[in-house]
Amino acid sequence: MPADKFYKTAKIFSALALLTVIFYLSGCQFNSIEAEDPPGTGLVKGLTRDKITLENISGVSITINDSLVQTDSNGIYIIANVEEGEQKVSALKSGYIPETTLVNVNKNDTSFSNFSLTPASRNYIVTGYVRNDKTGEFIYQAKIDADNKSYYTDVAGKYTISGIATGTYTIMASAEGFDTSSYAITIASDTTIANFWLNQTGGFGVINGYVQNANTLLPVEGAIVTINYETTRTNADGYYIISDIPEGNYYLIAEHNDFVKDSIVVVINENQSTFANVQLTSLITPDPDPVVWEYRNTGINHTFAIPLSSNPNIDGEPLLPGDFIGVFYDSSGVDACAGYVVWNGSGNQTIAAWGDDSITPEKDGFTSNEEIIWKFKRISDDSNFDAAATYSSGPSQYSTNSITLVESLYAK
Repeated sequence: MPADKFYKTAKIFSALALLTVIFYLSGCQFNSIEAEDPPGTGLVKGLTRDKITLENISGVSITINDSLVQTDSNGIYIIANVEEGEQKVSALKSGYIPETTLVNVNKNDTSFSNFSLTPASRNYIVTGYVRNDKTGEFIYQAKIDADNKSYYTDVAGKYTISGIATGTYTIMASAEGFDTSSYAITIASDTTIANFWLNQTGGFGVINGYVQNANTLLPVEGAIVTINYETTRTNADGYYIISDIPEGNYYLIAEHNDFVKDSIVVVINENQSTFANVQLTSLITPDPDPVVWEYRNTGINHTFAIPLSSNPNIDGEPLLPGDFIGVFYDSSGVDACAGYVVWNGSGNQTIAAWGDDSITPEKDGFTSNEEIIWKFKRISDDSNFDAAATYSSGPSQYSTNSITLVESLYAK
């Protein structure tokens, strides 16, 4: 081999040897490069509850990547073989607002991700009763405020609020003569019960009056009269009285085996007596009454004011509450009623004396300048009396749209 070619070859081998030494010293290897390990997996588990009721929810769909499971009867779920790292976990169930959160999954470890699902808005019902905390009575027309709306209790003291969404509300009950009461309620089920017992702040009053036959206006003896859980019976005159009733609004109920049960709304005021008559419809056909106290509203009338000072009386005996005072006109020789009032014995009263309706063929009221015929009906013995009147002011004969002040009324 020529000397120059040998020299070149030796230089090449020397260079290769030097490179080999450099790679070796730097730790590099040609044929031993290692591949990265595949990512590890872990386990994710958790509990799903109702955010309002805190009850565990079963049947919730839980998803992580391509994995899907449902919570068991205890609201628990477990998903295995979840790739390590930060993962999205989603919870979905009908009737609840879906939720998604992040969970850090560690290799060969268990990670936890719990959910508190909020119920979707639904139309729920809130109902209850409002009662007097002293007497236990149900309070009629108590005001209920909730969700920026007002509601009122019925005669049984019950209220119902429908169409209210889930959530927590402050509900308030108030009634005249009672302290206001309120508290927070959480609505999460179809029907929520919220009862109130209100503290009464007002005083007490008395109610009295008569129970009468609506057909004959005769007294109903032995009728049962009830108000605010207090009961009494009418006497032979049909009279009743009940004391110590808390002020407020009530239903006064009257009933008798021979009559249709009926009720009226009354107002009881502190330290006052309320007079209230109840007329019951008889279940028995009544005998004809020789004096018919029925009249027709003809649309025109003459008003007679009867002050307490007029002292309506029969032979000097004042009329009793429940007795009748009526005005009559002549109808072909028969006295016909044109209006009446039930005397209350405690205040001023008026009678509208109805005039004849010119459109109808029959006479059904007073004609202009016709004399006024006055009559009394005494309820205690169902007696009718012809009466007389004197006047302080106004016309003594019928005059449409006039007002007459009665000075005295009497019968013998």
